[in-house]
Amino acid sequence: MEFIRALEQTWAHPQMRHAMLVHWPIVLSIVSSLLAVAMAFNRGKNAQLRWITLLACVGLAIAGYMTEQSGSRAEDAASIQSPEAQANLNEHEELGEKVPFLGAICTAVIALAFVRKPAIRVAATCLGVVACGGTSLWIANTAHYGGLLVYRYGVGTPATASSSNPDTAPALEASSDPKIAFFREHIKPILSSRCMTCHNSARVASGRSGKLDQTTRDTLLAGGRSGPAVVPGKPEDSLLIKRVRGEVPDSDTMPPPPKDPLTPEQIAAIEQWIRDGAVWE
Repeated sequence: MEFIRALEQTWAHPQMRHAMLVHWPIVLSIVSSLLAVAMAFNRGKNAQLRWITLLACVGLAIAGYMTEQSGSRAEDAASIQSPEAQANLNEHEELGEKVPFLGAICTAVIALAFVRKPAIRVAATCLGVVACGGTSLWIANTAHYGGLLVYRYGVGTPATASSSNPDTAPALEASSDPKIAFFREHIKPILSSRCMTCHNSARVASGRSGKLDQTTRDTLLAGGRSGPAVVPGKPEDSLLIKRVRGEVPDSDTMPPPPKDPLTPEQIAAIEQWIRDGAVWE
């Protein structure tokens, strides 16, 4: 029972669930590559080997999809502090989104090996080696960026700054300014998990996300292509509020699909924050 309870707790935590699932695409990509090589040596004649390879590729596509979905939820729960970490996350995310499709391609190629014509079967086995091997390398690169997020930038790990560095501990104590405390408790988590993923200096430098950087107060006030995102003291005049409400003509509600829009409570918190002067810690 303890094992089941621990498994349920792990599954309920977005980042731990992603960590649990992320190994399956890696393992299945390696297995499918080895099986594809075995098929090539056999020229696709062994029916049992074809079936095993096909099932491995199907599993790879399913595991890739589940991992990509869990990664999106883990990203929403993460707190990204630096532009470098955000750029690393963007690269990891873009690579991870392709994994289910690559798994589907491997499945389709291996399925061609079931064709009775020897020429098509042999060609499919050779293509299977290329597809499965290339997918394995792609997933390895994706995992590399994921490893950097955890071990270099500490994304998804417990914060230890206050215990390991006494010089920074006072800064982490609750502020006596209620506006700062409100920002820390209500606004910063929203910006970190729902806004900075796309609106950060790395994406702005590449000309994306409307050239709006939301990682600092100054960049929010400066705004992007559409002008200032925040007008302190005036939520109704702030483009950020209009975006999250979906009030801007010919524009998607922020955050864009497939992410869920902000809740009414989150929008109300941002409105209050701007009304109080958009203070920033």
